[in-house]
Amino acid sequence: MTGGLILGWWAYEFHPSNRQLWMVPFGLVLFATPLIVWLSLLISDICNSNNGVAQIRPNQLVPSSDDSIPDPER
Repeated sequence: MTGGLILGWWAYEFHPSNRQLWMVPFGLVLFATPLIVWLSLLISDICNSNNGVAQIRPNQLVPSSDDSIPDPER
């Protein structure tokens, strides 16, 4: 929203004279950053979804039935 306000202010106040041109790339960066972050999070979530199925990774330990009772002598 801030980027859009900066671009709008520049267009209204400075565009006819082409002054304060630093405001254009600054406003575009501020305007586009939230969109890029949102898209990257959305794509990451889609790529990492497992459709509700639990997956066990090899580095996760799964306790066996023998380990359910603690052995005080161990």
